[in-house]
Amino acid sequence: LLTIGIISMIYYEFSDSDLPVNLIYSLLILGLFVSVMEPLDHPSLSDRVFGGLAISVLFLWVRLGMIWLTGDSTVGFNEVKFAGTAGLWVGFDNIPILMIVACVIGVLMVSTAGIYRMVATSNEKQIVSTASFPFSPTLGLSMVFVSCLQFYGFF
Repeated sequence: LLTIGIISMIYYEFSDSDLPVNLIYSLLILGLFVSVMEPLDHPSLSDRVFGGLAISVLFLWVRLGMIWLTGDSTVGFNEVKFAGTAGLWVGFDNIPILMIVACVIGVLMVSTAGIYRMVATSNEKQIVSTASFPFSPTLGLSMVFVSCLQFYGFF
């Protein structure tokens, strides 16, 4: 179910439409259900709730800081809510791993898209840059990866 939700989220992010709030809340409720049903060796419910709150506050600070610095909200409120959902899925202790994996996936996706655009526009002698790239898909893919590592007992 998590993978289906992440695929739906990636579709909405790249189709230039808003991410449905119901999808984020469905993943949040599913994460709470999974955290209650998992064995005791995984992060506890309190660890997961604290992780969700901590990463939401971090993303909210980034959002407010970008609004203060640039006057534009480059980090959408959906990213703040989805970051909280991701923190709930992986727990407080695994947030650094979640963010590192999400950033690596993001760099790979952006560099691949940049190379593709350079090759596609090489005949026109013009390089087109993308104004923005959504972070939610990389965070979602990272959430699936870290959740799988947790399930198989890597941490």
